[in-house]
Amino acid sequence: MSISDTKLYHYTTCEGLLGILNSKALWATHYKCLNDSKEFIYASEIVYRDLYPIILEMTRSAAATMSRPEREVLEILGIEDQAKDITNITISIFYESMNGINTRPFILSFFQGNTVEVQNDGLLSLWRGYGSDGGYALEFDASSIEALMKTEYSKYAHAGWGFGPVVYEPDAQPDTTDYHKYRQRVVGDAMEIVKCHFEGRKYSPTDTDKSVKAFLNFIAMSKNAGFKEENEWRVWVQTYEENFGSDPESGASREMKKYQYRNRRGLFIPYVTLFDNIIPAIKKIIVGPHTEKELRAEMINAYCRNYGLQIKVSQSQIPYTS
Repeated sequence: MSISDTKLYHYTTCEGLLGILNSKALWATHYKCLNDSKEFIYASEIVYRDLYPIILEMTRSAAATMSRPEREVLEILGIEDQAKDITNITISIFYESMNGINTRPFILSFFQGNTVEVQNDGLLSLWRGYGSDGGYALEFDASSIEALMKTEYSKYAHAGWGFGPVVYEPDAQPDTTDYHKYRQRVVGDAMEIVKCHFEGRKYSPTDTDKSVKAFLNFIAMSKNAGFKEENEWRVWVQTYEENFGSDPESGASREMKKYQYRNRRGLFIPYVTLFDNIIPAIKKIIVGPHTEKELRAEMINAYCRNYGLQIKVSQSQIPYTS
């Protein structure tokens, strides 16, 4: 299926839908405030599996060339434990680099409708999880979101961005995929760090920016298989902090994005708005399962007529009452 044929759905509450229609924008949420407790951490487990066997062998090889006293100290500390520590420290360097360039990652989630039933009625687990009041789902074409993000990046001060399906089975990805290439870049950069450690050299990356962006792309696309049913696609943006000043890439030619905040059960949730006008890209609004779904659909149609919006409105036929 090509990107132009891929239908994506953004689930939200009534309050969220009104916010989208009134602001003509979607919100990307700070990566630490999403619904996955291992968001951006799960990828470190993948990298650890890639790196640890190699670093363990390098540690053993280094031990063989050490003087006897040095080797005895290493054996007391434990070669395996030392290899684990080196692996974890190496991975932590990537996370420190990602958080040390005056930007923060924000995520905007969509969910792929890969069957006619899901495209018409939505997915029950998502209605339960994202539509606390019955909920609504907005339909988009993936190609429209990609085009909007290109415009967004050209106008606003984001350090980088990406868009695509998340990966739930990292070891099953073909070598030709972008995900595999990002993974290989991360592992390659990590091994250079480790080599410098063993050779007593200072690590001096040749292209820090590309290294950090490859790492961000890799961790943004990695998600635990427990969420596989969602078939998530996402936009991820690396947005400069609001007090950073001017855009370092283009001076004053791109506007800075202001971080905004909303309340979620007493927690300040940082977010940034994306897109100047999302309305033309909305293909359909699905009213979620609810005892008042007919009335809700009627009122949304009235809203669209009142504001001159050409948006189709349908109702989920899943017989679930929230």
